[in-house]
Amino acid sequence: MANVTELQYGKSFSELKALVVKIVDRGGDSVIDTSLAGDYVNFAEQYISGEVGAPYWLGEDQSLTVPASTSEVTMEANVEDVQSIRDEENNRFLSYMDRDRFDAFIVNHSDTSGTPLRWTKYGYNRRTNVESPATAMGGIKLQFWPVPSSATTLKATVQLIPGMMVNDSDYPAMPPQWHMAIVEWAAHFAGAYDIGSKAYREHFQLAMRWLLTIKRRQWRNLAGNQRFIGREEYMRRHGGSAPIAPPTRLSQLQG
Repeated sequence: MANVTELQYGKSFSELKALVVKIVDRGGDSVIDTSLAGDYVNFAEQYISGEVGAPYWLGEDQSLTVPASTSEVTMEANVEDVQSIRDEENNRFLSYMDRDRFDAFIVNHSDTSGTPLRWTKYGYNRRTNVESPATAMGGIKLQFWPVPSSATTLKATVQLIPGMMVNDSDYPAMPPQWHMAIVEWAAHFAGAYDIGSKAYREHFQLAMRWLLTIKRRQWRNLAGNQRFIGREEYMRRHGGSAPIAPPTRLSQLQG
């Protein structure tokens, strides 16, 4: 319809579970429990997100406060990776250094205080048997230099981990257009135990087609030199003196 934005509703947790149960049941030789179908659905979304690597739908900007006289900060357990950090108050980008170079460059991390200029990430916050299971497991550790002389608020671009759906009204973190991929992977996981080897293979083939489509969409979102370059943009970058054909997709991905 004209002048109407099409709404993207997708499938709720309840609807996804019902689809998986229905697909498995159509095999004629097995019926799975709804709660088990829910496990398969959650595992499927986790698996797809992990295969894609750093899916665009899990990117987020977060505020990060580094307390005064403290150089280390542990991120929330749902943060899988920190990609960049910026100091908007002072209008500057903090330089990232890998842990070895950070230690070599800044031997005594607490020797200097001021406004943070560099950062590194390391480690993983593990819980002990005493704390388990009341304390959340996970959390990337960050370290800053110089040590902040006063509490400093920064902005971090992070990659999140998809959470588990619990309530029937919950929705996946994945965009609606990929929800059938969750269903196919869940049916594939169920196939090894419930619907036989033939259906197991067939669901795998369908699930892989979905995964490849999602990966292609992700590749088009890559930034900088890793992003696919069209002919017009390629010609513009080279002042019109470049060959008519841009590099192949394979060479653009692999250098």
